[in-house]
Amino acid sequence: MQQETWPSYFIGDARVDSTLHRLYADALRVDPVARAAATGRGLDEGAPAFYGAMKDAYMPVTPDLGMLLYALARATAAREAVEFGTSFGISAIWLAAALRENGGRLVTAELDEAKARRAALNLAEAGLAERVEIRTGPAQAKRRWPQACPTPWISFSSMVRSRSICRCCSSSSRVCDAAR
Repeated sequence: MQQETWPSYFIGDARVDSTLHRLYADALRVDPVARAAATGRGLDEGAPAFYGAMKDAYMPVTPDLGMLLYALARATAAREAVEFGTSFGISAIWLAAALRENGGRLVTAELDEAKARRAALNLAEAGLAERVEIRTGPAQAKRRWPQACPTPWISFSSMVRSRSICRCCSSSSRVCDAAR
C-alpha cells in the first residue's frame, strides 16, 4: 500500500474520501513501526501474540480491496452487511458508504472497546455513523446477526449479499437458520 498510487478520490464523496485518505496515511505511519516492534520480539503473523502486539496498528484492507468491497455491495444491491473485526473502521467505511447508497445498514463487531470507539469517531467523520451499528465484545455471543451466519469466520465473500446460500446451514432465507 503506497500513498502515491492512491487515486485523488475513492468514491467521490468528500467526507468519505478525506476520512479514508487520513486513515490510510495514519496506517502508513503507524503500521510499519508496530510490525517492526512485533517482529523484533520474534513474533510473526502465525504467532498467537502477534495480533496483541499489533493492537495499535490499523492493518487495514487496502484501498483496492476497499473499492472492491464498495463495488460488490453496490452491484449486488446489498441492504445489510455484517462485518467481524471492525478495528478502526476502514473497511466499515467502505461498506457503509455502499450500503448508504443502497438504503441499507452495516452491523459490525469489535472485541476491543477502544478500537470500537475510534471506529465510531471515524465513521462519524465520514458522515456514516447513522448507517452503522457497532457491537463490542465477542462476536460469538448469542445475538441475532442480520442476514449472515453468526459464526466468527465469515469471509468477505459471504458478508455482502442481498440473498444467498448460508455457508453453515445451507439456508437460502434472509436470515441464517443458525441465527434464529
